[in-house]
Amino acid sequence: MSSPFFSIVIPTYNRQDFILKTIGSVLNQTFKDFEIIVVDNCSTDDTEDLLTPLIQSGAIRYIKHDRNYERAASRNTGMKNAHGRFLTFLDSDDILYPNNLETAYHFIKSHPNAKFFHSLYELIDTEGKVLYRYRFPSVKNAIQAITEGNFISCIGFFVAEEVYTYYSFDTSEVLQGIEDWEFSMRILARYPIARIPYINAGIVHHGSRSNTQFKLESYVSKMDYVVGKFKRDPLLQRIYGKHLNRFRRSCFLLIASQANTSGFYDIASKYVRKAWLDNPMLIFNTRFLRIAQISFMRIKGKL
Repeated sequence: MSSPFFSIVIPTYNRQDFILKTIGSVLNQTFKDFEIIVVDNCSTDDTEDLLTPLIQSGAIRYIKHDRNYERAASRNTGMKNAHGRFLTFLDSDDILYPNNLETAYHFIKSHPNAKFFHSLYELIDTEGKVLYRYRFPSVKNAIQAITEGNFISCIGFFVAEEVYTYYSFDTSEVLQGIEDWEFSMRILARYPIARIPYINAGIVHHGSRSNTQFKLESYVSKMDYVVGKFKRDPLLQRIYGKHLNRFRRSCFLLIASQANTSGFYDIASKYVRKAWLDNPMLIFNTRFLRIAQISFMRIKGKL
């Protein structure tokens, strides 16, 4: 039996209300040469029962962990069990638009040297209504761009077999929440990223995605972990050394932005100040000014 062209890895944990729609968005692709690998992180809801017909029909491959290891380990399990020439990830509450894989296939055929590429995505509600269209930086200086924010994310992200069999997600508990950002940064150190300039996927916004004060401020330790790790690695230090301060500022602004969205304006203001003190020239940065305005004027944070 020949290997599929694409492997779609779907990590899941207690997403019984979303996962069938997520998988359906893959099964409805116009391009059909793929495998779906669902890695269940020991769900305690009815996920497995819902997926049983798809498992029995062979529509998906189902792997269940013996306990909850978080998404990084689930993605690693998916990569280890994948057979596709290219692999992409899909969270179990998000969706691929119907021509996602077909567009990626034609891109690969016309860019045979591309080993790492992504397409664009947008934020939608549970009914598919567009809530927000993200602004994506140019990939001409992808190293600088990735230290300013994880524009690659973990949706619409494709890697060739030679990449996904070499790299794995860092499963350190301290990194949970930005493990995909750190993963992309490491790959970018060796492989340039290409882009399909079309919106081909949707991140679904719903009430189960929430932040707490502790969760937000834990990003400081995540940031310190990445900075320390990259400084110890000769390749990563050479590629990212001069960009690590920018990465720190970006983490401060990420905390502030998410705090605004959750209504934690005091936290947002605190990290806006930290970013500004690190680089006063941020007053000329549109994103900084938008986040600062929301946090200090206590305007309801927008998605």
